[in-house]
Amino acid sequence: KMQDMQKKLEIATEAKMLVMSQSEAQIIYLKSQLNESQKIIGIKTQELNKMKDMNDVTKANTTRLKHLFNDAKKIHEVDIQNLQKKLKIAVNTELDVIKRAKNSKAEAVYLKSQLNELQKMHGVKTEELDTMKDQLDIAKKIHKVEMQDQLKKSENAAKAQLDMAKLA
Repeated sequence: KMQDMQKKLEIATEAKMLVMSQSEAQIIYLKSQLNESQKIIGIKTQELNKMKDMNDVTKANTTRLKHLFNDAKKIHEVDIQNLQKKLKIAVNTELDVIKRAKNSKAEAVYLKSQLNELQKMHGVKTEELDTMKDQLDIAKKIHKVEMQDQLKKSENAAKAQLDMAKLA
């Protein structure tokens, strides 16, 4: 009986040693997994910080574009007012030309040419202003798409970081 008990004790001791060595191996494995996860989280954090920096730059560009647009809009409004004044002058000039045509055809031709020049300048300026507005609209659309892309990238990075944190 004593030998049986001693054998059982030896078997139990061997089993305990086996379980302890397996537990230690598992602990070592889990520690390495933890270290690897921490490295990945560090890399993802750096990537996220880079994306945040890019987002900050994009925000700054947006602000700059808004200021440029507002400045161009103000210039456009002033130019339109000036052109309206010039157009009013041109219309009044045309009326004067009609009145003077009764007195002098030559003077009427001269004034008509001035009117035409003013109208051409008005047309050119209007086209220039419309082109500037179109370019700003395109820039705003491009910027909007870039912002959406950056936002998606930031969201994906944050989601990946959260997923990694959940796995850890």
